[in-house]
Order: sequence, then C-alpha cells, then structure tokens
Amino acid sequence: MASVHYSMASEAAEYIINSLPQTISRPRIGIICGSGLGGLVSTFHANPQKSIPYANIPHFPVSTVEGHESRLVFATMGEKRTEIVAMVGRLHFYEGHDMAAITLPIRVMRLLGVKIIISTSHLVFLTFSDQCSWRSQYGVLSR
Repeated sequence: MASVHYSMASEAAEYIINSLPQTISRPRIGIICGSGLGGLVSTFHANPQKSIPYANIPHFPVSTVEGHESRLVFATMGEKRTEIVAMVGRLHFYEGHDMAAITLPIRVMRLLGVKIIISTSHLVFLTFSDQCSWRSQYGVLSR
C-alpha cells in the first residue's frame, strides 16, 4: 500500500502532467528559486513555457512570504534547450507548513522525471566587530 505522502505526490504529478501542453517535455532539472531569484524564469525560453499556480495543484501548499509567487514554471533553457521546472517561491517551516508539505514539491518533481535539483537561497551574513554589519548574498547548493 502506498504511503499517504506518495499518494498526494502522485495526484499532484498527474494533475501537472495533464496540464502541460504536448509541446513541453517532462523536466530533467528542477530549480527551487529562493527570495529574489524568481526573475530567473525570464532567462528561460519563452516558447514553450507553462506556468501553474501552486493553488491549482492538488495538495500543494502556497507560500505566504511576500514576493514568492507560488507557481511552477515549465520551460527550456540554454543552447541545448534543456527541459526544466522552476519553483518560483519556496516553502518554509516558519510559515506553518509541516515537513511533509514542504517536501511535497520535491517528491512531485521526482515523479515528473527530474534527476537534478538546484536549490537557491538568499543568505544574509552578519559580521560582528566594532559595528554590527551585514551583507546580502545569493547562494547555490548543489551536488
């Protein structure tokens, strides 16, 4: 018997597959866009491209963070037109989502065929000295 989490991910993946036009292949790379990086989708090829709001996808939680658009964008990028999906708006534990909800999009990406995930994050570094100062950076963690 399939777990509840797998069943929810399967329902979400099925909805997404049925929502994609024939011109969009299943993605091989998933990108989780952190704060300030939603504009990355403007570098994707415009045709074909499909955007699906999280609110339309069964079981998908919606981000409550200001500026997070809460949508999946399917497209291609680069000279080889690599198939990708981007989460424009990540989910956070501090928003009140449980870990099963936060990790649901990763399960769904795997069911869609994603083999590589790139997760980005907006980082703030604090430096303590005579004065407290900070600097803002974007970080990428990949394996």
